[in-house]
Amino acid sequence: AAPAEAPGPRLGMSWRLVLVVVAAGAASGQQCYLTERSARQPGVDLSFCRTIFPEKACCIPAQDDCIQGTYSALLDASETCVARTTPAERALRQLYCLGCDPKQPSYTTTTTDNITTTVTIRICRSLASDMVPQAFDDCGIVVPEERGNDCAGDDVVRPSETYGRGLDGFVAFVNDDNAGKPPGFEDDDGLDVVLVVAD
Repeated sequence: AAPAEAPGPRLGMSWRLVLVVVAAGAASGQQCYLTERSARQPGVDLSFCRTIFPEKACCIPAQDDCIQGTYSALLDASETCVARTTPAERALRQLYCLGCDPKQPSYTTTTTDNITTTVTIRICRSLASDMVPQAFDDCGIVVPEERGNDCAGDDVVRPSETYGRGLDGFVAFVNDDNAGKPPGFEDDDGLDVVLVVAD
């Protein structure tokens, strides 16, 4: 086995560097996925996820900024749409801020076999019901070809046409690395992140 490299915060780093650390931390239920440490009061206030998690956070300000940028880019349909906030957009913001949620370790389970590490994220049914794809159809969303690659193209889509409707559509939407999946939880070689609706 190759020697382990020093862990670092997620969003913008190679996933392969931290698989062992994530698996060990998730098993204890204490370690945050993005920062690979326990939740704590950020030394500098968060800007985007702070209103949801004002006391402690599982992310650092640079990750919070990346979450905000990804959220804004997905919903960047028109000035009129950007100016309003719907229940679906509030629910999406809450899901996107999962990486900052101090309770995030309790929503995730990590399993590892010889080849793949799987992180399963349980989403409550009420949040899922607020975020069904058809709730975004009036304005549409902008889905990049590859999240984080500014040189890749993007497509404006009506989510219900792309992902389906209802809870099945929600599951398809939030498991698309370039659409509804929370930033920092994208799949990578040897890492699968799966979002499911909790019973």
